Amino acid sequence: MTSRALDPIQSLIAYDGLNVRLCGTYCGLSDSYDGASHQAITDLAAMRSIPGMTVISVSDAVETKKAVMALADYKGPAYLRLSRAPHPVVYGDDMEFEIGKGIIHRDGSDITIISTGTMLHRVLEAADLLEQQGICATVVDMHTVEPIDAELIERMCRKDRGHTHRGRTFDPGGLGSAVAEAACCVLLQRPCQSWEPRHLQSPVTLTSSWKSMGMVPGI
Repeated sequence: MTSRALDPIQSLIAYDGLNVRLCGTYCGLSDSYDGASHQAITDLAAMRSIPGMTVISVSDAVETKKAVMALADYKGPAYLRLSRAPHPVVYGDDMEFEIGKGIIHRDGSDITIISTGTMLHRVLEAADLLEQQGICATVVDMHTVEPIDAELIERMCRKDRGHTHRGRTFDPGGLGSAVAEAACCVLLQRPCQSWEPRHLQSPVTLTSSWKSMGMVPGI
């Protein structure tokens, strides 16, 4: 879906801001049994690069249910990233899910680990190991990769000494890029904005949008 079908997704769904839900399964390395040709490791990069597309990557069955319910009331195109392989349930039924708002799963003071998707339980295990070494880690579940919770990332940048990210995806364009882009906006003291279809109406509009952000378009 995020390779051969990407063009109609962008031109027929996202460009017009249609209220369509796309659900990608077998994402990341979850389809390990069928080999590399069946592993979707570039889908996050592809989908979050489409203007106006909301991208959500869930960590367990509970969060999946919450995301589906939230998307039912959401306006605009969205991509929900699921896993084929079974994973431990991390959340209880009382968890609160809001599109575009990351969840602080564990609060620490030394380092922040930002996770998305089914890597969350592994990240929590890593945080336990770090704690045994005297390193107190904050664990963030960044379920919404686009639009990313830039406000939360800014808080973490100003709070901790180090940051890392984990997600079953190819790094360029994925969660790591999204976090780095938001962190750069914090460093440059510029607002972190997501593109919308209206930004692509014409080259003049595109240039004006870049100028309004204080940037020079690389075109």
